[in-house]
Amino acid sequence: MKSLETLEKEHFRIEQLACEARDKYGIHSKSFSYYYHKMIDKEIEIQEYQGEEK
Repeated sequence: MKSLETLEKEHFRIEQLACEARDKYGIHSKSFSYYYHKMIDKEIEIQEYQGEEK
């Protein structure tokens, strides 16, 4: 399983890509939607990891 630090780095990078896609293609673009959903998936993964630590 990945460490919390790795998950947070991945989340940050996905968030950057989502912002770039939003700025370049707009909020209704498929690229933004893809990265936005990936970002949410990563947030859920982080929450699950934190729940397992407790």
